[in-house]
Amino acid sequence: MAYSPGYRFLHPAGHFAKGFTLLELLVVMALVGMLTGIIAPRLWQWIEGTQQRTRLDALRSVLQHLPEQAFFDAKARRPQRADLPIPEGWRVELPKALVYEPNGMTNGGHVRVWSGESLLADWLIAAPSGDIKEAL
Repeated sequence: MAYSPGYRFLHPAGHFAKGFTLLELLVVMALVGMLTGIIAPRLWQWIEGTQQRTRLDALRSVLQHLPEQAFFDAKARRPQRADLPIPEGWRVELPKALVYEPNGMTNGGHVRVWSGESLLADWLIAAPSGDIKEAL
């Protein structure tokens, strides 16, 4: 069987036929499998990281809007776990209870968000405005 450029080979009947050999197909499949094995775990980590950042942003947004909610509801708000969008496996630490007064002001505080043993966010809530800043 003679090989000719352009993926043509000499058919036993004496004419050229187009196509890929079994060996070429196996090599391509092996390369695709290796690339998938390398890329898939990194892609999965990127997706999980994006989901985690989205959930943290949602939690931060809820905390940022609590002064406005207290003001418009005309009653003090003390955020509890049920009030916050906290995913399974996460925990929120509030060393000092946060209180949002009916006038929209807060006593300030510190919020830590954990996933297992990993600290995901460490925020300081400024009194009296309720602005959220990253703790250093």
